[in-house]
Amino acid sequence: MQINQALIVKMNSKLEQFINFNEQKQCTLILNNIFNGVEGKKAVDSESSQIVQQTSTNPTEKNIVYQIENKTEYQSELQQIEYYVYEDLQNFVNLLYSLKAVKEHFKEYPSHPMIVLSRNKVILQLNLSNAIHYDLISQYKDNLKKVLLKEKEHAKNIINQFKLILGDEYQQHIDYFLSNVLNEKISMKNLNLEKVEESNCRSENLNIHLFDQALESQKIFSHWIKSKTYHSNTFDSFIFKAICYKQTTEIKLLSNFPASSLNEKRK
Repeated sequence: MQINQALIVKMNSKLEQFINFNEQKQCTLILNNIFNGVEGKKAVDSESSQIVQQTSTNPTEKNIVYQIENKTEYQSELQQIEYYVYEDLQNFVNLLYSLKAVKEHFKEYPSHPMIVLSRNKVILQLNLSNAIHYDLISQYKDNLKKVLLKEKEHAKNIINQFKLILGDEYQQHIDYFLSNVLNEKISMKNLNLEKVEESNCRSENLNIHLFDQALESQKIFSHWIKSKTYHSNTFDSFIFKAICYKQTTEIKLLSNFPASSLNEKRK
């Protein structure tokens, strides 16, 4: 039997259609029908239509795709919960350690306006944390809410360890964080900032960007932190980054308020 060029092309085309389905018997049958003329064409079209229909309506494959998509979305939600809970906790702890650095630097001047400004930074973070966790509690339901509450409990364990280390001086801020941020049921609250006397600010020639710069200076440690401890939600990870943050604050304090200027003020 002579097979013309058009028929060869048609054979190759049909083989390409079925090679992915591993249907050798069906391919053989279809090719035999092609040699039988017009009826072969009908058989080819019929078999092709059946197989394509089977693959497009296969409930098992659809379920697998649906499960994969759901799993991916679920994993993304889990990562988002962890990010908000632990990133927010780290920010709060960092500012506590920054306040600690300021108090130590101005220990001879307990009413120094920089101490008030630093406390206000902590208050602003508490207000932000409260809003973030209020939204989280409202957003997540069922299993994801259980995950959120579990992560909040773990965050409580971490912050309670800081409570022991930092002592009574910072207990008020930490208790507020426990009650109005990490608690299972919270309401929207907004703490008032402490008033800073403008005359004191002018006399001290304060650098209002001091703590913004301290925030930026965290980038110095970013590579080390991210490569070693960023994904670790352990107490050691949190306290390491808090101490680094405290050190950057100390550097900025020494630059903007050197000991010599403070000694001159005491004279």
